Amino acid sequence: MILLALNVRQVFTESSQFVEALGWLQTSDHDKVMRHKFENDRRLALASQLLRRYAFVNYYGMTWDELEFGQAQQGGKPTLLRHDGYDFNVSHHGDWVTLVATDQGHQVGIDVVCTDSIPSMSADDIIDGFAPQLAQEEYAMLKADPHPTEAFYAIWALKESYVKARGIGLYMELDQLQFRNDQSKIELVGQPEWHFRLNWLDDKTLCAVCASSKQLGAGQLIGDSAPTMQHPFTLVTFSDVSRASLPPPP
Repeated sequence: MILLALNVRQVFTESSQFVEALGWLQTSDHDKVMRHKFENDRRLALASQLLRRYAFVNYYGMTWDELEFGQAQQGGKPTLLRHDGYDFNVSHHGDWVTLVATDQGHQVGIDVVCTDSIPSMSADDIIDGFAPQLAQEEYAMLKADPHPTEAFYAIWALKESYVKARGIGLYMELDQLQFRNDQSKIELVGQPEWHFRLNWLDDKTLCAVCASSKQLGAGQLIGDSAPTMQHPFTLVTFSDVSRASLPPPP
């Protein structure tokens, strides 16, 4: 299993880099990037397209131009076309794009979230506003947590990572999922076959990874308000992606 992260603020330091990187995609894929109104959304969309290609070239020995991606359903989980046995997922928010991929037969999902994305709302307002998507036990835990904002976003990212791993999107009632800390790990109550890892990418960005039947190692716990360990992601640079986009030598 591979875990990759790309920070668009650090990767696209000049506008010329965005234009150059867009040229690494086929023209038919440009609309997936340029249809977004805001510049940062376009940077995130471009980085999402680049990161998945980098992963399959650099880790699984494929060539850039052979890669083609689709979706299992409208708005659903991305898939790699014409190559069986792989599962991957991508998420982006704020300055970060993250990816998890495997060729070991597991289902995987990932979600990254900024904990300051709704600065105008208090923790209580956020929790109450999202109460219909929370299990009763989660709601009670959040109300009692000394760091309720961080705890809420941790739970939200965990729920999203599971839904994305399953590829079920809006068909899942999120209040039917209950996450909790279990000693040194996070568990989804009643579903021990699913494993989760939570890590901070920086002091305001959390990332949750979900995998079926695959231990992910110890990470942060729900309610941890700051990083207490190094995250497991490999950071990808502009130069990394540029090299991967080149044709293989003859």
